[in-house]
Amino acid sequence: EYKLAQHLRYDNTKIKPYNEQVRTLTSKGFALWDVIQSCEREGSLDSAITKEIPNAIPTFCQKHPSVKRIVLANGGTSSTLFNKHFKQWWESGELKPGVNEHSAKVFRK
Repeated sequence: EYKLAQHLRYDNTKIKPYNEQVRTLTSKGFALWDVIQSCEREGSLDSAITKEIPNAIPTFCQKHPSVKRIVLANGGTSSTLFNKHFKQWWESGELKPGVNEHSAKVFRK
């Protein structure tokens, strides 16, 4: 388990409420932002997402050069959507993948 995630739980079985997780992360200097600003989705499955509009993440990073790392926290869907909407930014070489196996696998796509 990532060290960051351990602070979002009370113990191994109970996850802290969402608002408390946000407070924990933002109090440590993290900014939280979804890849997608808005979308249509029938039901709750990520695979049902359509007509998505991405957040302006490259613009945010340009305006805030202190951003050192972008973490895509919920796995495959956020990575797929990030690659779909920001592929040119990614391929420009401005972004570098993490140095772990999962990051390399996700961003080889």
